[in-house]
Amino acid sequence: MLWPGDETQGQTARTRRSRLLSKVRQHAGDIVQIQDEGWALRHDELTSDFELLRNTLTDTPLTEADVLVQACQKVVTPLQGAEDWATSYRATITDELSTILTSLKDRAVEAEEYDIAKAAKTALRQLGEG
Repeated sequence: MLWPGDETQGQTARTRRSRLLSKVRQHAGDIVQIQDEGWALRHDELTSDFELLRNTLTDTPLTEADVLVQACQKVVTPLQGAEDWATSYRATITDELSTILTSLKDRAVEAEEYDIAKAAKTALRQLGEG
């Protein structure tokens, strides 16, 4: 790891940066763009857990019930345990998740996919919306 008090030049600093970059690439892929003045993240390549969940719940066909039920089981109160800064984001994310889950539940009932509808209803309760 790099710390603010670490040397910024020299062999030790280069070694630390190389090791850190290697770990980032190992765990998150090639999301770091090296620039003259430092590193920058490629935002289009770094997907949040929320985006992955949203995409799964909205783009997965109802025929893939297991995937949708598992996604519903992953729903928790957004930013739980975060500081005060998260309050406004939590409300926004909760509203969007609630809309997505309600839509999924309605589509599942219409298609007689009751396991999906039950999982979506349980996820809504987990959010405090159902």
